Amino acid sequence: MSLASLQFNATLQVLKLWEKGSTLYEKVRDNKLYIAILISSIILIGTILLILFGGSNLNKSKIKFDPYEMLQIGRNATNEEITKSYRTLSRRLHPDRNREDEPEVARQKFIDLKTSRDILLDEKKRKNYDQYGDPNPPFDLLELENYPDLLMDPGAPFVIFYGLLGFIFVVLIPFGVLIINPGLEEPLSWMTNVIFENIQIAEKYLQNEQLDSCFQHLQIAENYWNVCTQAFPLYRKSPISVVIQARLTCRKAQILLLNYEKEQDAKKLNETIQLLRGLKEKWNSKSSVSISQRKKDLKQVIQPFTKDVLNLMDAIHGLKPKDKKEIEELLYI
Repeated sequence: MSLASLQFNATLQVLKLWEKGSTLYEKVRDNKLYIAILISSIILIGTILLILFGGSNLNKSKIKFDPYEMLQIGRNATNEEITKSYRTLSRRLHPDRNREDEPEVARQKFIDLKTSRDILLDEKKRKNYDQYGDPNPPFDLLELENYPDLLMDPGAPFVIFYGLLGFIFVVLIPFGVLIINPGLEEPLSWMTNVIFENIQIAEKYLQNEQLDSCFQHLQIAENYWNVCTQAFPLYRKSPISVVIQARLTCRKAQILLLNYEKEQDAKKLNETIQLLRGLKEKWNSKSSVSISQRKKDLKQVIQPFTKDVLNLMDAIHGLKPKDKKEIEELLYI
């Protein structure tokens, strides 16, 4: 499977999912009760997470050592005693001087020593450690000063929940509206890549009159397009629909005309006329592109394909003037 095919299938699935989400959103948007339920649910879930989270410390990894024992001081030690003890021990436990322990253990001991000093020199942290056995106290919903710490903790369920909501409403939905939503009315470029890729391969085979291989790739391209239009019927009204149908129809008409010349089979000629008649009807259909300026632009895109059929028709032997005239009229769009 080619990269274009993978992109086509992936994009189609994303669009289908987005369409379902858009349909649900429209239903919710038009119903005030649903909106009230949605907002209430968000607030309720956030509150539950906050309450559940309130029973644990903001810093889940409690220290695994006693700062007093680490600094070899008593619990009533003054700041001067703490600093003095730290200076003495830091010289002995510095990783460059500590030969008693493995390098990794020595580094960790030195880090723990610094952490112990920082905890005991910080009045609030020292008080928390003396009271709770940890420099960070249990979260108290009534203590407003704890909330900034909560909001700065990236691992908090409360923060994760509202961060996810922010991503959905600030990033995902605007991205969908700007990029994906247009894909519900007109196929995105990387969806049509696989279609035009197969048409181009078919055209190369047509130049060499390898008609079976040409028809096979045209059929693959048409199958891809049918999958698109079945999933999203609005694609049939898009300008690209006219271009794809015109290109496929004209190339198939060329195959039928070449087969007609070889076999002189009237059925091939009738099939050609039926094909071109279908293209003409689509062009004139009100459900197709109705804006005159767009039709004018599309004519310039389609004309090379119709011209190829006309040039081939002039070279085909055995065509009756009546049939030529009908084909010319059908190709005049």
